[in-house]
Amino acid sequence: MMLKSYSLAQLQQQVFIGLLAGAVGFAGWQGHQAARVEGPRPLADGSYQRQYESTFAGALPGRSLGTEFFAAAKLALLGEMAEGAVMGRDGWLFTTEELMPPKHVYDLAAELQAARGHLDPLGVQLLPVILPDKARVHAAKLPRRRSAPYQQRYPKAQALLAAAGYPVVDSLRALRAEGFMRTDTHWTPAGARAVAAEIAALLPTRDSRDRGDFETVALETAPFDGDLTRFAATGRFGGWAGITPEAIQTYETHSHVVQDLFGDVEIPVVLVGSSFSANPAFHFEGFLKSALGQDVLNMAQVGRGPFAPMHAYLGSEELRENPPEIVIWEIPERYLSLEPSPAQMPPLKISHTQNSQGD
Repeated sequence: MMLKSYSLAQLQQQVFIGLLAGAVGFAGWQGHQAARVEGPRPLADGSYQRQYESTFAGALPGRSLGTEFFAAAKLALLGEMAEGAVMGRDGWLFTTEELMPPKHVYDLAAELQAARGHLDPLGVQLLPVILPDKARVHAAKLPRRRSAPYQQRYPKAQALLAAAGYPVVDSLRALRAEGFMRTDTHWTPAGARAVAAEIAALLPTRDSRDRGDFETVALETAPFDGDLTRFAATGRFGGWAGITPEAIQTYETHSHVVQDLFGDVEIPVVLVGSSFSANPAFHFEGFLKSALGQDVLNMAQVGRGPFAPMHAYLGSEELRENPPEIVIWEIPERYLSLEPSPAQMPPLKISHTQNSQGD
């Protein structure tokens, strides 16, 4: 007896035919169950049939349930998601933005020079903070290894900062310990807290009596829907496809400083960046306040990357009227060009005598 051989495409076709039959059978069962719930009805008047057909149609592939079912089947059997995300190992999801060149290319050296052109005349210190890709921190969870240009992007950016004289925040070390959310593009709150501590260790220290001005406390653990799950579209079948629910620890930061209601409020630190900083779920602003012992004005924006918010801040009335002591610029690695910059940045001179107590 000869065994028939199948190509991969044929095998996939056979699998989906089987899944289609199962989905139609399941939809029919739902229609039958829904019709039964309505109670006994005369078959002659057609009401049972109409109820059955209505529910059956609503459960067919192409409707919500069918779409979710087939998305889950595709993910579970073939490991495929909608364009924009990839399925890694053990239910980890990754954005494809970390696996391909950025759509909008920004030259880090040129962007830093432009920022310094606005901030240096005002005596404002700039601290860029490069955040490594989730695919770098959790490389063991990737479905495949990234190519050399992606491997080299983060260390090249850090080397550029060091050559220009910036204090270099070791955010990779902090995030290797605390990491990213499993189904989301962003870090965990614990990762945000670890990076805030790294930043505080590099900046001029405040008097120990002032470091208690802000206190961050843990609240409850809450359910969390990662932003990458929308690319799976598995809905109620997510667990069957390997995407299990995720939870996040929530925090709150309190100030113990009594503000003068009639005096000017000076905020010494401004935070600019992407949704890593702007999304309150990760509480980066609050962790910075506690770690630095200083108030922080958050000018980060969701959905605009790290460069557009900085451009907006540099041209803002806020900067002109209330220049801070320090601007912390959070920049995710995935927004940086994979090509080396031809421009050479002049060394950056940072003065540590401009208020060593941070008041």
